[in-house]
Amino acid sequence: MNILHITLGRVNPNSANGVNKVIEGLAKYTNIQSDNIALVYTIRKKQVERIKKYERDGFNVITFRSIWILIREILRNQSIFDAIHLHNVWSFHNDIIALILFLLHKPYIITIHAGLAPDRVKGSNYYAKRIYHALIQRWTLDRALFLHALSDEEVLQIEKYSLNRDLFRLPNGVILPTISHYSISKTNRYNDQHICIGYIGRFAKEKNVESLIRAIGILNKSIGYTIKLRLAGPLDRDAIELAELANNDLNIQGIEFIGPLYGAEKENFFLSIDCIVHPAISEGASISVLEAAAYGTPMVLSRSSAAAYFSDQDFFISINPDPTGIANGIKEIISKRDRWTLMGRASRSYVQKNLTWETIVTQLLKKMSEALAKQG
Repeated sequence: MNILHITLGRVNPNSANGVNKVIEGLAKYTNIQSDNIALVYTIRKKQVERIKKYERDGFNVITFRSIWILIREILRNQSIFDAIHLHNVWSFHNDIIALILFLLHKPYIITIHAGLAPDRVKGSNYYAKRIYHALIQRWTLDRALFLHALSDEEVLQIEKYSLNRDLFRLPNGVILPTISHYSISKTNRYNDQHICIGYIGRFAKEKNVESLIRAIGILNKSIGYTIKLRLAGPLDRDAIELAELANNDLNIQGIEFIGPLYGAEKENFFLSIDCIVHPAISEGASISVLEAAAYGTPMVLSRSSAAAYFSDQDFFISINPDPTGIANGIKEIISKRDRWTLMGRASRSYVQKNLTWETIVTQLLKKMSEALAKQG
């Protein structure tokens, strides 16, 4: 099966963009499987060249200066691809491409990437989005071969925006690391005087990092040891505002913004912290949560983290995403430190069985094959 992914940018591997990580995993591990080919087309208006090629790990990305050049390439190569995989919503580019594909009788699927979550819809230009969806976007969603949701929560969100009832729930995947949190020396880990909490991801409002910072303030006043909070992610305007809140407004000690991490630095982050907290009030399916589970790092997850696929597991602590709820969750995970190894082994085993990119891609290709056969 030959699949063409379409997105924006150039799928930079050193990026905090979760959509890039998903496309990397899907494309690379599709190509690893025999008789399957995945290619990525993107629109990148900043580039000077009409067309440019990037070789990524296990797949190629071809970027186009405009959507019209990309569409011309699709028309020229339409017979090569069995299906087109569009990523994201609220994209006029996607809607134009979907119309062209519809006229060509070429099937397409769409991964929503949490774009229909209430906070994403209402966050900006709400009324314009309602009009746009009613006039254009609903048509695109309704005619997709199927719609791909990353979580059970997202399935419910999509149902409100499309009559298409072929909704396929499949979470993101992760590469299983060769080393685990529980297998290395614990010399620098939890002791009676010090604990290190970690967060990795973007600092946008829906990630709710402010509540995590306020939770650290609560804990510093109520427990007898020092807490250090290491925050890894892009040092953008959101990060600057959070740093000012922590250092100036709340005067909380021990909070460190360490910037984005990749490769060995990122691995060392997961291995060196005592536990990771993911306090999001809205989430698609966080890859950083999957990575933490794969490393066996103890986890504290908000109930709004869209991690329902973990719901019947006992290797993490579930919390309400307010400062008090987060503080209580951190206290609880500390109280269970004698079970961290068991929890870590369980989370790593669960990922290995269910959430590696090999497993995810196999399931997605099977769904695509069945949907194409059904369409005839």
